[in-house]
Amino acid sequence: MPHTLFISFCCFAWCKSHGKENAITHLGYFPLFCALIGFIGIPAYGYSKFGFEQGSKIFGGFLACLFAATLQLGVVDFGVSAAYA
Repeated sequence: MPHTLFISFCCFAWCKSHGKENAITHLGYFPLFCALIGFIGIPAYGYSKFGFEQGSKIFGGFLACLFAATLQLGVVDFGVSAAYA
């Protein structure tokens, strides 16, 4: 549960900072959408604000980070489980 809240906060903060970096003046509810439903919110933000090509790069980066985090959590969980076996 704590890691889910942390990932949601990171998605919210990323969307706000990414919008500032790219001089997007009106983000609307996209930061909240990214935090609550990241798997839909991040591609929606990317495609609506940056078009298909850049939106696909944003979504691909999101999937790579999600895969790396899942892999890392699986390795840590396996290591902790093995230590207590």
